[in-house]
Amino acid sequence: MREIRKELKTALEKGKVIMGEKESVRAAGAGKVKTLVYAANCPVTTREKLKLIATAHKIVIEQFDGNSVELGTMCGKPFAVSVLAF
Repeated sequence: MREIRKELKTALEKGKVIMGEKESVRAAGAGKVKTLVYAANCPVTTREKLKLIATAHKIVIEQFDGNSVELGTMCGKPFAVSVLAF
């Protein structure tokens, strides 16, 4: 498994992170991202949608080992983030 936390910190420093399910799905569908990350407590329907998009567009998809609140905190946001892309 890749080091998601390290890659995410690097992407955050560069400002190349898209947060939120709708925005991440839109960017992935347009082929603008290389990696999709979802929180461990992300709904199953969202996970399945992400997996379909990732397969169709050859995008790497990873599960974050924490919940959406922890993912949001790691991104420096005061709210939960269930999906992000970079």
